[in-house]
Amino acid sequence: MDESDRDAGQRTGGIRPVDDRGVQQAEGHRAAEGRPDAKDCHMVQPQQHHGRRPATVTESAQDQLKAAAWVARSLGRGEHAPLRSEDVVALADILRPVPVRPGTVVTAAGAAPSGVWILRSGSAELAVGSGSRQVVVQILHPGDIDGDVQMLLRMPLPYTTRALETGEFLHLSNADFDRVLQSRPAVARRWLTSISIRLAHSQARLTTLLGGTLIQQAARLLLDEAADGAVRLPQRTLAAMLGARRPSLNKILKELEQRGAIRLAYRTIEISDAAALQKLAT
Repeated sequence: MDESDRDAGQRTGGIRPVDDRGVQQAEGHRAAEGRPDAKDCHMVQPQQHHGRRPATVTESAQDQLKAAAWVARSLGRGEHAPLRSEDVVALADILRPVPVRPGTVVTAAGAAPSGVWILRSGSAELAVGSGSRQVVVQILHPGDIDGDVQMLLRMPLPYTTRALETGEFLHLSNADFDRVLQSRPAVARRWLTSISIRLAHSQARLTTLLGGTLIQQAARLLLDEAADGAVRLPQRTLAAMLGARRPSLNKILKELEQRGAIRLAYRTIEISDAAALQKLAT
């Protein structure tokens, strides 16, 4: 399990990557074929739109298979829909890597979905509005998926997806996504499980964040966004996620620090006492 797998598994509301027998068989099958020659590698340049920087990446078949296996684990637990080795290979054939830099607009609000985006590394925000009226509805972490619901429902994107740091997305075009769901029932069932888990988590999050005082909402948000005992997001992003003014949030955070629940640092909030923070959240 690599670092991205561990990060996704530690997310309190995320989809925990797990081992899958079909995934392991596919990795072993492709590894036995040997690494491809340079002529077998291809240049990838996904569709560009809304000012995105061109992204061209050369990736070997072995790396593609590794990415597909990682995606298969991120979609949900294998017992719900075990994947065969050929299912994983089918995913490997259509995944395309797209590197991003801080500020890169991956998708824009109001635009038609260009496919499915799976965050492989780094982080990104889903935001609506702009300027002082911008609200961040979610932070994407490795293993999180974006665009599949809108693509399936043929609806425009309700938010803008913007990279917060250097990282990489894995992209599935609309046509490839439709094709793999129709031809691979196990993949379709695994994807349905993923959507169901994300929907349940979103409903639970809305329930907890809509009620209570600002200090309760802030405590809940910090607990939800914490990874490895810390929240690595700027305060302006946290304020946007709460729909609060930054000075108001700053006052709350200082109060939490005085109570010994957190420690403030540059672009990082360390959770000093999770139990105390949990008590304040209720």
